[in-house]
Amino acid sequence: MAKTDPKALLRGVAAEVGAGRTPRPPRRALAARTSLVADAAAGGVQMATHRRVDPASCRMWDRHNRRYDLVTEAECADLIASIDSQDGQRIPAIVRELAVPEGPVRFEVIAGARRHFAVSALHARGREVGFLVEVQDLSDEAAFRVSDLENRERSDISDYERGQDYAQALMRYYQGNQRRMAAAIGLDEKALGRFVALSRVPPLVTDLVADVRALKRDHAEKLLPLLGDAGARPRVEARAAEMADGRRRPAPYVVAELVKAGSRPKGRGGAAGKRVVRREDGSTLASVEVSARSVVLRVPRRKGMDADALEAALLEALRRADGSGDAAYDPDA
Repeated sequence: MAKTDPKALLRGVAAEVGAGRTPRPPRRALAARTSLVADAAAGGVQMATHRRVDPASCRMWDRHNRRYDLVTEAECADLIASIDSQDGQRIPAIVRELAVPEGPVRFEVIAGARRHFAVSALHARGREVGFLVEVQDLSDEAAFRVSDLENRERSDISDYERGQDYAQALMRYYQGNQRRMAAAIGLDEKALGRFVALSRVPPLVTDLVADVRALKRDHAEKLLPLLGDAGARPRVEARAAEMADGRRRPAPYVVAELVKAGSRPKGRGGAAGKRVVRREDGSTLASVEVSARSVVLRVPRRKGMDADALEAALLEALRRADGSGDAAYDPDA
């Protein structure tokens, strides 16, 4: 299969938007975006406008696929340092002008939330760095495509954020037709369905999680069948109510606890297979393999662990695996 040229993909999208047509989808995501201005002469693309603006003149598009309220300076430390050391931002964010300015705000950011956050953080430190933007004339659907295209392969955009974005786009632009949307954005229909399913995880679960961005597609696949089961749901709800004590916990721990509560009670020996026993912080305490002839308990040996510490870890793992402790089974982990 021929390698996809990222520049050609974006030239195609930009050219079709400029011509008033719905852009054809890319068949794969972009690992990086190059400036349309740099390609204009060679590709005949309508030139985009680059400018440096005050970050305060921009706000996030209300359909942006990143949870801007959860972005932190710690997460953006490398980006902030890079922009500061280079004396400015090198890769422009994609924005569009507001039809009606909102006070000093004139643009909405379609792609580039982290760059906006980084430049804003530098401004707060007294560094007057301009926010480099590429002004595009985009419909909402085209803006969704561009935003998805830019973030598709980035590891710092979470499954949960993509799931929320796809679920909204599915209804807004594709009339709920999942097959049509999958074809439009160049994504496997099954993969799209898994993202959309994640968006259906209810507040019953998300309100217990320290960071919703840690929720994964396989978490939804474990939880949603239980929440849709008339017999299992009350058990899940009861365990969720017990955990609603004001503390938010790591997503793997919350999911494992709710799955354990919702699953049908097993016989004394438990079901065959491999299970993972986790501490409350989500780290692995031990793994348990159950077969018809044996039960094998494995405790990861940490660096510097002596015989006494190993014995204590084994006893703790047995206690928790037996259900008398606070750790949780994570089936099929």
